[in-house]
Amino acid sequence: MDFSISDMNLAEAMRDGDRRAFETVYRQYHRMLYTIAMRYLPSAEDAEDAVADVFVHLWEIRRDMVVETNLRNYLYTMTKNSILNRLRRSTPVFLSVDSSEAQRKEEEESLEELLDREELRERLCRAVDSLPEQKRKICLLKMRENLKNEEIAGRMNISLNTVKTHYLQALRMLRIVLCRLVVFVAALTLF
Repeated sequence: MDFSISDMNLAEAMRDGDRRAFETVYRQYHRMLYTIAMRYLPSAEDAEDAVADVFVHLWEIRRDMVVETNLRNYLYTMTKNSILNRLRRSTPVFLSVDSSEAQRKEEEESLEELLDREELRERLCRAVDSLPEQKRKICLLKMRENLKNEEIAGRMNISLNTVKTHYLQALRMLRIVLCRLVVFVAALTLF
């Protein structure tokens, strides 16, 4: 999902204190954020609390928030931070402080890497979904069903060369989209 006008308008309306815009954002993104939180937190209650914290914090910072990519990514990052903070606070205290601290940091890093990988996978899926239909179908058959070119050609009733050509073109298109994303993210981290 690219940066949409509706997200931009919602963010601007929230900055101006519009509660209806906030309610719209809540309805639009709550389920997604809750699903993410459920994957990493031990209970539904913890997940709901983490998401509630995100929306409370969103309302509190609405006047100062700067949404540079899109509202979905902004909320995703807030949720990731909320999950990590909850996990930090819930880390049990062990007798050996050094080993528990090292273990906690290792768990946080692996969770953060997992969340980042999941976000990258979502971006890749969105990029694949944006491909022209035949290229998208070929990519999905290769990625999801792990089919060989010959199997794809048979299933789609097209020539083997057509499969190869479309797949190579799709990879080039995906490489361009993902490289732009990497450059954009790198540029954001410099500022």
